Amino acid sequence: ELQRQGGAAARGIRTLRVAMVVAVDYKLSLRGMSDHKAPEYVRALSACHDRSAQRVLDLCRTQAGVYIKAGQHVTSLRPIVPREFTEMLASLCDDAPQSSLA
Repeated sequence: ELQRQGGAAARGIRTLRVAMVVAVDYKLSLRGMSDHKAPEYVRALSACHDRSAQRVLDLCRTQAGVYIKAGQHVTSLRPIVPREFTEMLASLCDDAPQSSLA
């Protein structure tokens, strides 16, 4: 029981860490840019999306299980999720770990 709780705590901390790193990356990468249509803003935002999507993908693969399923679901949200995320997380649909039911 204690080992299971420790594993759950570690997964929670790992998830929280990634969320915080992603949030800080967006904040710092876009700081001081007020014109959301400017080419430099669009480039900075896209680069931040790429980095964040890679972090989320790595988290999903590390955490496995429901995290992979959540990442797969995100790929179906193309109209509302940035393209960089849906493209990066699409590999979770193709390369999902297989388990035998036997």
